[in-house]
Amino acid sequence: MKLKFIISFLSLFCATIVYSQPETSQNYAAIDSAAAKIIYKNDLKLLSVNLTSKYNNDMDKARSIFYWITQNIAYDYKFINKEKNLKFPDCKKGDDCTALYVKWEDNYLHEVITSGKSICEGYSRLFKRLCDYAGIHGSVVSGYTKYKPSQIGSTGPLNHAWNAVVIDNNYYFLDVTWASGYCGRHEKDKLKPFVKKFSNYYWLTPVDKLSRNHFPKDSVWYAILNIKLQKKNTKKHLT
Repeated sequence: MKLKFIISFLSLFCATIVYSQPETSQNYAAIDSAAAKIIYKNDLKLLSVNLTSKYNNDMDKARSIFYWITQNIAYDYKFINKEKNLKFPDCKKGDDCTALYVKWEDNYLHEVITSGKSICEGYSRLFKRLCDYAGIHGSVVSGYTKYKPSQIGSTGPLNHAWNAVVIDNNYYFLDVTWASGYCGRHEKDKLKPFVKKFSNYYWLTPVDKLSRNHFPKDSVWYAILNIKLQKKNTKKHLT
C-alpha cells in the first residue's frame, strides 16, 4: 500500500499556542548575508547547524533556514509542465514504514539540494527538516491556492504546500516556494521559466493576507487561520 504520513502537529500544541502577527520592522540583512554564504556538504543536519548555531533565538534560526532555501532552490517548472507526480515509497505488510519513509525523504531532500530545483513539496519538506534539526517545531501545510482572477470566489486548486512554525508559543506561517521567485503562465496555463526573485512578503505572512490565496486542506488549521473554506476547484497537482 502507499505510505501515507499524517502530521498531527496541532494536536500537540493547540492548547497553548496562538497565531501571532509578525514583527515586520525587523531587519534580517545580516542573517540573510550570512546564510547566503553557507555551502551544503552532503549532510542535512550539518547544514542546519551551520545555518542556525550562531543565533540565540528560534526566529533568527528559522529566518536563516528560510532565506538559504530561497537562494539555493529554483522552482522546477518543467516537472510541473510535464504533469508529473512525486513517487512515494510503497510500504508492504511487514515493512518498517517509518524507516522506509525517512530513507525516502533523506534521498529526496538530498536530490532537491544537489539538483538545485524542486516543487513546493521539496521546498516545504526541506524547511521543516532543517527546522527539526534546529529544535524548531514546524509543520508542512498542504492546501489550495489562488493565482489568477478566475479563481476569485473559490479556493483555487488543491496543489500547494507551505509551512507553519511555532516560535515562543506562537504560530507563524510562511511560503518558501513563493518567496523564492515566480513563473509566468502561457495561454494554455503551462508555466514559463522560473524567475528567481526573493519576496519577503511570504516570510511570516500575516494571516489576513495569507488567507487571500492560501487555504489549508486539513480543517484543523481553520480555527488558527480564522477562515471558512468553500471547496470548488480540487485539482490535486502539486506546485
